[in-house]
Amino acid sequence: MKTILLTISYDGTDFCGWQKQKPTKTGAVRTVQEELEKAFYEMMKLNIQYVLDHYDELLEYVPVNCGVIQINPQFYILSMAGEPGINIQTVLRESIPDITLLCLGYNNAIAYIPSDKMIREGGYEAEDSIFEYRLKGKIKEGVDEIFINGISEKIKE
Repeated sequence: MKTILLTISYDGTDFCGWQKQKPTKTGAVRTVQEELEKAFYEMMKLNIQYVLDHYDELLEYVPVNCGVIQINPQFYILSMAGEPGINIQTVLRESIPDITLLCLGYNNAIAYIPSDKMIREGGYEAEDSIFEYRLKGKIKEGVDEIFINGISEKIKE
């Protein structure tokens, strides 16, 4: 996957600043933030339409590639695709307390990996991001157990 840097600059002539503003008596005020939000919502609508159009072709699960690197008998590095929620690391550290575990994310993929706690609480990472990542539906609880079992198995090898 290619990573790019976007530098946003604009000619402010047609805008009333960067930050979204309340409408004035004469109507809406055009701002850069408002225009970016409109573009983002259009992109989300396209993602939702993609899910609807390709629903039967989409996977019933989210593949998350992980790797465990042993530095010494008590220190391991967990490398995973996507952005793991902080609770994933906490759950793993509590479940496997006799080792030091460093969790690294964003390795060759972009998606949120919510913990069971995040799924129960809801919010963007557990619910709304499914549209951005074109998932078939919400991620179900059980993520913690999958990680605990998978990592524990690799550490025992």
